[in-house]
Amino acid sequence: MDDFTRKPEVLYNAKKQIIDENLSLDESPKLIVQTNPLDGSNITFSPATIEYYGRTEPGTEIIVNNRNIHVYPDGVFMDRTNISAKNNRIKVTAKNKNGERTLIRSFNVVQ
Repeated sequence: MDDFTRKPEVLYNAKKQIIDENLSLDESPKLIVQTNPLDGSNITFSPATIEYYGRTEPGTEIIVNNRNIHVYPDGVFMDRTNISAKNNRIKVTAKNKNGERTLIRSFNVVQ
């Protein structure tokens, strides 16, 4: 709970990301992604395993870092992936007949 920032530009960017992702939920494919640890967290070891969970519309294909992920019939998906100092992002792409949407989650990997 003591790892946070008060830098206005960081807080503004996080706020903008939340607003943009919420507004995009009116469009298809819908996509919500949460990671553990949270997006933007400091990771003090490499490689590190990041768990991710999400929800999309049923029938949507999910690709995470160029790997197809199983999506349950209700649109829920979950898995884990490794990150490192050189590859510190998770790219989640949702594809269906209505289009494509990509969300990026990044981490600060400190070695």
